[in-house]
Amino acid sequence: MNQEAKKTLIFVGAALVIGIFGVAVQSRRPTTRAEVMKQVGQPLFEEFKNVDDVASLEITEVNEELASTKSFKVAKRTGTDVWVLPSESNYPADATEQVRDAATMFIDLKIKDVASERSDEHSLLGVVEPSEENFGKEGIGKLVVLQDRKNVDLVRVIIGSEVPNSEGARFARRPGQDVTFVAQIDESKFSTKFSDWIKKDLLDVNALDIEDIELKDYSVIDVRNSRGEISKFLSPRMEASLHWDSSNWSLEQLLVYNDEREKVPTPLGEDEELNSQKLNDLKYAVDDLEIVAVHPKPEGLGADLTAGAEFMQNKENLTSLQQRGYYAQELADGKFDLKAANGEAHVTTNKGIRYVLRFGEINLKSGIEEGTANRYLFVTAQVDESKFPKPVKEQLPGAIGPAQPAPGDAPKDEPKADAPKDEPKADAPKDEPKADAPKDEPKADAPKDGPKADAPKDEPKADAPKDEPKADAPKDEPKATGDECQAPPVEEPAAEPKADDDQPAPKAEDQKPAPKAEPPAGDEPGSTPSADLDKFRDLQQGGLPNRMDDTVREAELQRIEKEYQRKVDEREENLKEARARVAELNARFAGWYYVVSEDTYKKIHLGREDIIKKKDATPPADGAGALPGGGPSLGLPFGN
Repeated sequence: MNQEAKKTLIFVGAALVIGIFGVAVQSRRPTTRAEVMKQVGQPLFEEFKNVDDVASLEITEVNEELASTKSFKVAKRTGTDVWVLPSESNYPADATEQVRDAATMFIDLKIKDVASERSDEHSLLGVVEPSEENFGKEGIGKLVVLQDRKNVDLVRVIIGSEVPNSEGARFARRPGQDVTFVAQIDESKFSTKFSDWIKKDLLDVNALDIEDIELKDYSVIDVRNSRGEISKFLSPRMEASLHWDSSNWSLEQLLVYNDEREKVPTPLGEDEELNSQKLNDLKYAVDDLEIVAVHPKPEGLGADLTAGAEFMQNKENLTSLQQRGYYAQELADGKFDLKAANGEAHVTTNKGIRYVLRFGEINLKSGIEEGTANRYLFVTAQVDESKFPKPVKEQLPGAIGPAQPAPGDAPKDEPKADAPKDEPKADAPKDEPKADAPKDEPKADAPKDGPKADAPKDEPKADAPKDEPKADAPKDEPKATGDECQAPPVEEPAAEPKADDDQPAPKAEDQKPAPKAEPPAGDEPGSTPSADLDKFRDLQQGGLPNRMDDTVREAELQRIEKEYQRKVDEREENLKEARARVAELNARFAGWYYVVSEDTYKKIHLGREDIIKKKDATPPADGAGALPGGGPSLGLPFGN
């Protein structure tokens, strides 16, 4: 068979196939229409029954302003149930509930009606498939695709316009089919906005927890040398430390740089005050800090933003940093720290977590859709150990005679605390303590010698106050309590006239049990160390001298030690929690350049002219207190 004959047979065969297909289509039209109408009331995706089968959700729409398609995908990381954003460099997504809500919508989603069977009505119904070939067409819809771990479609649908006069019903079409259905679909579940699929609260901090703010207002500028070469130089302007307490801001330190780049402590002027509104706005901007985009940072840069020499020798790493406004500064140990193009803000909470925010250059690309500029941000977390002061061990009340040398188990704490408390008090109220103090301290070592030995030596002391109170009694009564450790209880009745002058009778009654505190607790029925200790404290509060016997003193020492250990353990536990929290935060922050809105940046990055304002012309009311931070600089160290 020649070549022409073969061609003829091919054309005939093709025509025959086309003819048969045309007849088949014509004969199926009524059947297809009937089948279509039968689907009303049936599930749009009959085989999709389990939300847990969903491993990815992809949304595609057309950005008419940019004349391009925009695809946004959220998917489970391979082999895990962790949701990430592949279209955003696998940034962690806060999508578990969102994907579940979106997917659940398609399970048993009923077809409410058939809107059209004609392809030429797709644009009218808003179900034109979003693709590059359809640019310029009207009525482009939103393509939603749900797939399982094997990338098999569970749902593929084009969501169109809202049906007029309906409550949330929309036109919907399966790609590749002409039929457009009506179904109840919440289109808002399928946002392509990055911030709708991530944890919105980047820092996870409450404004009410913020106690301290440090502002480092500086910039990195270009300086051209005599050879025409351009270098980067740090241009510092101000450093400020501010503290929030009891609904008031106070200025802890303000350093302003002069023309020689020297720090000059600068207190507030008489006509200046802190701008509380600006500082409050800063707190709430930190609380509400939202990111609009992310970019992966170079590998090798530590979570604390320090880097070794190997990292800094990589030109790609340096280019990545500098393009975003971050510049390396060599440290004394050979490592490198990063300085940001537009300063820093350090924010510390009452839980001891310090957030360090470093602001880079403007990122125009991420703000095209909104028509605004955004800015790069580096975030790190640190533990502020000043929020966890070491506990101070309580001292024995009154530092009574025998209590001074006793504790062999705590030689460091008690002598240091007792000595300065007792001796100055002994010196203050009387003219003779310098001679008496050395005599009384040795006797404190031997309290069991009994009152008989003490009484003769202390009687002159009991008489001495009678000479002094003529002019000093009203003023020195509290001070006499400080000296009471040198007068044994048995001698106190001699001071009864004094008590009559200044205090009512009950204090005289309190003097009677004093001698009974000296014998062992067993002398009195029902006596316990705790009860004796209560008596001892009552006597001290009443201004009467007494001694703590060994049993009571030992019980008190045990109580003090237990309470001190409890505070030590509590501090360690709080520090442990803070360190764990910082590690968790830095693990989240470590891999990313964040992008924040310019409005947010302006609320957090404040200069001297922002945090300080002129006082109101209206004079303050009578009795108004001093302005916060109005005193001289405290000279506190600034920085890490």
